[in-house]
Amino acid sequence: MRAPLLLIPAVLLAGAASPAWAFDCAKARTALEKAICADPAAKRADDAMGAAYAAVQAAPGQAEGPMLLHNQRAWLQRRESGCRDWRQPDPTFDGACLARETEARRRLLAGEADYTGPGALPFRPAFVGQIDPARKVEVSISLPQLTAGAGPAPGLDKLLRAMAGSADDRADDDPRYSYDSGYAITYNSGELVSVVFDIYVDHGGAHGQGVQAAANYSPALGRALKLDDLVDSKGVAALTDRCRTLLRQEKLERGATPDTVDGDLTEQAVADGIRSIDSWQFRRDAVAIHYDAYALGAYAEGPYDCVLPWAEIRRAAKPGAPLPKG
Repeated sequence: MRAPLLLIPAVLLAGAASPAWAFDCAKARTALEKAICADPAAKRADDAMGAAYAAVQAAPGQAEGPMLLHNQRAWLQRRESGCRDWRQPDPTFDGACLARETEARRRLLAGEADYTGPGALPFRPAFVGQIDPARKVEVSISLPQLTAGAGPAPGLDKLLRAMAGSADDRADDDPRYSYDSGYAITYNSGELVSVVFDIYVDHGGAHGQGVQAAANYSPALGRALKLDDLVDSKGVAALTDRCRTLLRQEKLERGATPDTVDGDLTEQAVADGIRSIDSWQFRRDAVAIHYDAYALGAYAEGPYDCVLPWAEIRRAAKPGAPLPKG
């Protein structure tokens, strides 16, 4: 789940020097810089990510410079916090985590997917939002857009914009408002495009709320996927039974007691996720049905994923469903 972003004054966004993600290891000073330099994979990923950032920054027609800079700085903060071992009194970082998170950021900046298959559509990242420290409003949105000259994909850009949210989606009477939307292209081929948006919203209450939603698109159909394209009621029932079994096991492993598990994992609660195509996250080797925090238990439990291999999805799918052949 995303942590709240730190507000950055607009004057810094307008004229700041480049953040120190590209650096000479001989000049490394901070614990984070030293951790990156000590791990060859993390250093390679950091160098590649820095080059991808520079390419976006220099792209013709780049009108998003301030929001690109702000978005990058916010990501750097999340990487530092997420890869730090907070059990140690002095800053200590996990090199594998740094490499993994940095490579994911490089893919976002380069418009690449976690899995790219034949006929993949070309994307570029876009960055929009608004920063108003005086009113404690911060909106930062990144989303993929089709590059100029991409083949026909009617409605795809509109779908991606709708899933990412709008810079105007805020309540004026909130004591503060933070909206942060990031994404990962998890599957991109001529048969299927799946983009998972990771959204954090804070209206000034006790805590913010993190949610995930996927935009799933069929290039063959020329439109967003619908649940009815994939499974009928029999398929939903089969997937519900399977997910209840897997989620029950995960809940017990997380420390839940048997008497609470069955009350959380009702047939309706699990089926609700399966019936929402926005919950389906398509990956190279599996499909994850995502449940946000609160959906299957207390907020403190966090989100859950029912991860099913493609073979199980295909067995439950309708004949002729527009799924990758595999």
